[in-house]
Amino acid sequence: MKLPDFPIFKKPIFGKGNSKKEELVPSVDLSKEENSKKLKTKYLLYIVCPLIFLGSLGLYLLFNNYFSGNELFKKSSPDQAQTTPTPKPTIKPLPTGKQIYDYSHGDYVVGPKPRQVIIDPIDPEIGDTQTLTLTVPHDKPIIRIKTTLITDNESTAINLIKGLDDTYVASWRMTDSYDYKYQITFEFSDNTETFSGAITFR
Repeated sequence: MKLPDFPIFKKPIFGKGNSKKEELVPSVDLSKEENSKKLKTKYLLYIVCPLIFLGSLGLYLLFNNYFSGNELFKKSSPDQAQTTPTPKPTIKPLPTGKQIYDYSHGDYVVGPKPRQVIIDPIDPEIGDTQTLTLTVPHDKPIIRIKTTLITDNESTAINLIKGLDDTYVASWRMTDSYDYKYQITFEFSDNTETFSGAITFR
């Protein structure tokens, strides 16, 4: 009986260290993975873009405020609020023309004392001439006389000159307004005593 022919193998199909194993790779749905990546990227853009915008806006406001001299804070500062101007006091009325003032003094008042003050006129315009006449009776020689005209913005020394009898006279040109301050101060001294006083018109 003739045996069938079998192929002759030089190397065994199965042998230790000679067999080759087929690696199985799981199939992956690439379309789903790509869609997932796209969704993640889209969500990331939704979050990052507003953050970038807000950060840029904050930096813009910060630098704009710095270079413009803190304008944002100045606008909201209560110190910059407009204040109502303080109204000026009412101007006290004056008589017009030449005015005469007589004075009496008690025995306790010492020194050369003025008995009469004449101001002519009491209401000069700026640039007009004004004359002051003081009557100062005294039994001793008056060795020192100091008289000052005080107006709104100035304090002017007045040089009195000895006139007839017990009178002292001075004239000057008015150079300042006297709407709120208008006063004449005087000081007379003899060898031992001094009298200081003032006549206030405003």
